[in-house]
Amino acid sequence: MQDFLNSDAARIVVGFASIAMLVTIGVYIIAKVRGEMIDNTPQASELLTNFNQLREQGELTDAEYRTIKGKLAEKLQAEISDSGETR
Repeated sequence: MQDFLNSDAARIVVGFASIAMLVTIGVYIIAKVRGEMIDNTPQASELLTNFNQLREQGELTDAEYRTIKGKLAEKLQAEISDSGETR
């Protein structure tokens, strides 16, 4: 048994097992972080509300707000259709 554990074949098996375990842990961590990032992404309606407040405070011009609103319009429309609301 001692000879087998010191053999090249045993070292290769242990090496591959270690790499497989590290890859599995890495995939789990990445999936966990990605899931949290997706959950923390603000919705278009929240972003639009925040940009509107900035416009009211004078931080954004009306033209800048309209540009942002136009860019968020498609995302906002998708959110409305996903929630089952109609205009």
